[in-house]
Amino acid sequence: KITPRTLPHSTRFGSDIFLSTVEAMISEENSAHDAPFFGGAITTKFPFKFIDVSDFRTVPDHQEVWTEDTPQCPLALICEILEYKKDIKDENSAQFFFDDLASLNNATDEKAYEVVSTSMCVAGNDSGSKASKIPLLPAGTFVHCLKGHSIIDRRKDSTVNAHCITWLANVRLPQVETDILITLTLPLETLSEGLNSETPKMNPSAFKSLESRGEETFHFILKNFTVKNWGLFG
Repeated sequence: KITPRTLPHSTRFGSDIFLSTVEAMISEENSAHDAPFFGGAITTKFPFKFIDVSDFRTVPDHQEVWTEDTPQCPLALICEILEYKKDIKDENSAQFFFDDLASLNNATDEKAYEVVSTSMCVAGNDSGSKASKIPLLPAGTFVHCLKGHSIIDRRKDSTVNAHCITWLANVRLPQVETDILITLTLPLETLSEGLNSETPKMNPSAFKSLESRGEETFHFILKNFTVKNWGLFG
């Protein structure tokens, strides 16, 4: 059993641990890399190799932290088991946790955290294509997703900041009083003069390629996300 974290918190793993095109990703699902979370109680797959950060750095018991095995713009995945926020509506939950990330990273500038899009899907609901994103979760499970841009304080003093794209999914499990939070972060550029500096320009083609690759990876992780042992939640 994992004890879920309650909010507010102070032990969440930092977002600082975190070029191919989408076509360079796996062509067949059986060539994906299995990712056992919490001793295999939860599983998913990565389309390419990720490293379990707990192999070389302490990670809180309620988290799984993985980073892509590449030195350039590595994707970082955090899966957290949280106490169910019953006062938060399903359609507002991703925004709630995105705002929580902003407070964690000392984001006082509204430009530092910007929501690009949100979407809701329900497992087992065949009326829409979005249901195919989460085929392995119990029917009726609500998953609220969000994509956003963020500038993350990597040194807690605003001297070095990273411009990131964040994909976030909140899997709502009221039956076991749990919110599962899945966050995928792509660091694009490093800013050395704080939030007031001008973001260096990235080649538009490279930016689009990285963004598309991250988007595909996020949906691949959700597609393969499943709970194997419900005893994890007590």
